[in-house]
Amino acid sequence: MDRSPSTPLATAGPFFIVGCPRSGTTLLRRLLVAHPRISIPEESHFIPLMHRAYGDPATEVEARRLADAILSLRWIRDWKCPIDRDRLAECRSFAALVATLFESHAGREGKPRWGDKTPQYVTCIPLLAGLFPDARFIHIHRDPRDVVPSWIAAPFGPTNHFVAAAAWDRLVTTGRAAGRLVPPGAYLEIGYEMLVRDVEGTMRAVCGFLGEEFHPAVLTPAAFTGRLQTPRFFGRARSFEPTAMDGQPVEPANVGKWRTGLEDRDRAIIEAAAAPGMKAFGYPLAGPVRHVGAVERAWYRLHGFVTENVTRINMYPVEDVVATARELVRAKWRCRRRSDLRWNHERNA
Repeated sequence: MDRSPSTPLATAGPFFIVGCPRSGTTLLRRLLVAHPRISIPEESHFIPLMHRAYGDPATEVEARRLADAILSLRWIRDWKCPIDRDRLAECRSFAALVATLFESHAGREGKPRWGDKTPQYVTCIPLLAGLFPDARFIHIHRDPRDVVPSWIAAPFGPTNHFVAAAAWDRLVTTGRAAGRLVPPGAYLEIGYEMLVRDVEGTMRAVCGFLGEEFHPAVLTPAAFTGRLQTPRFFGRARSFEPTAMDGQPVEPANVGKWRTGLEDRDRAIIEAAAAPGMKAFGYPLAGPVRHVGAVERAWYRLHGFVTENVTRINMYPVEDVVATARELVRAKWRCRRRSDLRWNHERNA
């Protein structure tokens, strides 16, 4: 059901901004955090994996173990938010622990409503809806011919046009399909192009969807809060989020940059990998779809795997990589163990 403006705002549930990276999720987050009631920390990344690995804590010991695993992750340490571990230890559901963590961040900012901006959660909408039945989902999409060059230039993610475009196609189509599975009124789809061309109209629609009163502050992006990454071995410093537009009106200059900044061969590769999604989301192809053979596809994927992992090693401090990798490996091991135990239980039932 849609939340009407008359619904008590203090009881409004969480919301999630999702989509393919470099599609405007950061811009939308920076607009919404300017709202006097809304808090959105930096990307969390942990919810689906940690839920599969730990589930609901049945005891204080399990709750503390889950909390320690989450708080040790690099992404959560970046929040720099003092967390009361005793409050987390009182939680007896995974959703309650997550909500307590986000509420701690929101409380530090003096705001009652929390949201999450982790683009890749676009593939996890049904899981999140199950954890938070009153959650809302905003799926923002953007022309892949603008997304892919921006994504490749970022210090994370795919490193060639084919892999990035294929990922865009998978993420946006999965997100739209998942949006059909949540209750009516819990899923909103917006285009980056419309957001930057009509900021006020789009943000009024977003605020209405969230059940929040429109506030003029959401028309101007809040200050940049991302980190500046300095490569450890080579390359130049880059930030996770764009530093432009702080305190400045949104300009539509980033729409259609591919028309002058993208070579025809790269455009053809992007359209070949993303053609189904482009047609579904109304992005017209600029030419006939190029055939990409099996050998060429394999080469792109191998290149992407190697160079993406080299980039990650280059960008992050060793201690961050080791600490976070340890918890992720441990969580994945627990996922497999829990799956094996569940399978054995079902077989012996």
